[in-house]
Amino acid sequence: MNYLTLPIGTKYPDVVRAVIEISKDTNTKFEYDESLNIFVLDRVLLSSMLYPANYGFIPSTRADDGDCLDILVLMNAQMPPGTVVDAIPVGVLDMTDGGLKDYKVLAVPAFTLNPPSDIDGIDPIFLMIARNFFKGYKELEGKIVEIGQWLPRAKALRYIMEGHERFNRLLELET
Repeated sequence: MNYLTLPIGTKYPDVVRAVIEISKDTNTKFEYDESLNIFVLDRVLLSSMLYPANYGFIPSTRADDGDCLDILVLMNAQMPPGTVVDAIPVGVLDMTDGGLKDYKVLAVPAFTLNPPSDIDGIDPIFLMIARNFFKGYKELEGKIVEIGQWLPRAKALRYIMEGHERFNRLLELET
């Protein structure tokens, strides 16, 4: 099974599938290996920082950097690598990594009771912690990143739709 080509979800773009690569509160960076169809330990972060949320990707999308769109799924529990969960996008972090846009969609699980309707429903302290996390761990690895602001749900949905369209265009080129 190839996680990258899983359907994006039946309620897209309001609810999307998220494939978790990295569990919340860990510093081990797993990445999905497209050729082997397995999760591989890529590295352990140099910093003492821990991922502030479960982290992974939205299947059937492609971002500007050629990877699937990144997604953070905010909940109290850890989800192990390989977990697939339906998630409601609530906002997106504007980020540039190595000169390429590398947006981070923020979502909550679809089973969340009374989910926030937009980014302003998320604790501002969490938003600061997440911005700081991406800036800090990337800089320690010697990477140049620009961390913008958290953008509203409408922008997240737009980037998800663009990523899904990009994926479909690439799929057409391959056939």
